[in-house]
Amino acid sequence: MDNSLLYIYTVYKTKSFSKAANQLYITQPALSIAIKKVEQAAGSPLFDRKKNPIQLTDAGRIYIDKIEKIMFIEEDLKRQIQDLENLQSGHISIAGTHYVNSYILPPVLKEYMSKYPRIEIEILENDPEKNLELLKEGKANISFNAGEYNKDDFNTAVAFNDFIFLAVPENFVLNFDYEKYEVKYEEIAEMNYPYDELIETPLTFFDDLPVILLTPHNSHYHTTQKIYKEIGIEPNIILLVDQSATAYHLAASGIAAVFVSDLIITNNKPNRMRYFKLQTQVTKRTFLGLTNKSRYTTKATKEFIRIMQSTYDSLSL
Repeated sequence: MDNSLLYIYTVYKTKSFSKAANQLYITQPALSIAIKKVEQAAGSPLFDRKKNPIQLTDAGRIYIDKIEKIMFIEEDLKRQIQDLENLQSGHISIAGTHYVNSYILPPVLKEYMSKYPRIEIEILENDPEKNLELLKEGKANISFNAGEYNKDDFNTAVAFNDFIFLAVPENFVLNFDYEKYEVKYEEIAEMNYPYDELIETPLTFFDDLPVILLTPHNSHYHTTQKIYKEIGIEPNIILLVDQSATAYHLAASGIAAVFVSDLIITNNKPNRMRYFKLQTQVTKRTFLGLTNKSRYTTKATKEFIRIMQSTYDSLSL
């Protein structure tokens, strides 16, 4: 990309000529002169220098829109050229949540890195909404989502399924005939249980049971809200936390129940929790691998999706 366009974009991102100059390793006067030449050629200022921080003018917004399109074209060109080398080089940026990065990616990454050691891998960790934003901006190649997304923006492929169990501390079920409903830890850990055939427990059995839920920016939170709405009872929430693993470990101390993925259960040692499948289909989740419709999807990204599908299809129930 032409240096003058890079200068304009850097000022736009930093909202400061001095910060942009430092980032670009040039003097501020040189930067100002370069941008002034572009503005003179355009016949209009690109930045409103009277504002603090500086802001784009209407002409500036047009420039930034076109600069980003040029950046996308250059990046797609680079990706397509790398694909000619048949996965002998390249880069993949994966945007995941803490849950996906901690519990889903490890076996996939192990196989992928073994097969393609020359592919550079970047792992980004954010909430689902931020991951979609990064994907749309071209700052990530792939993300995984079980919640809502704009279908106009993304291509999708089924990546993996998980299953949500109600995990209840043993001290909360002592007065409840739970054994005929309970799914044993060993069954879940060995991944050999026929989920659809498991006996279902009415959540009404646990009416007013104290629970730990995830905060609303997590798709898991919305899953649990759907469960309670479907059953028609109000949750007795005692804590809201950011991460599924945190919720599970807090619940395991005996203070409350928690809705937890089978993949978290299988990656933790046995404890004094009792597990139940609930009378709802909401607890079966399908995670999609999302890629940006407006960007070129590299062989490296497609192969990552394929390995993930293969890894978790072998565990499918």
